[in-house]
Amino acid sequence: MRDKDGAAEALRTVLELPPHKRNVSLTGRLARIERLLNEAPWSGDAEARQLGERIAAWLSETSARPLT
Repeated sequence: MRDKDGAAEALRTVLELPPHKRNVSLTGRLARIERLLNEAPWSGDAEARQLGERIAAWLSETSARPLT
């Protein structure tokens, strides 16, 4: 809906999840959001870039966690 601030607020709780609470569904959705933030009209927006970087870090931490 092109509401960057609303999206950041909605994602806050997801981005704060500890690794053992993260799942494939969340990972796929966040990967899609990260891709969208790297495209126009968001690619030139500093706040959108920061949110994309937070998502990228979350995805990296999630994929690096050991399987239990």
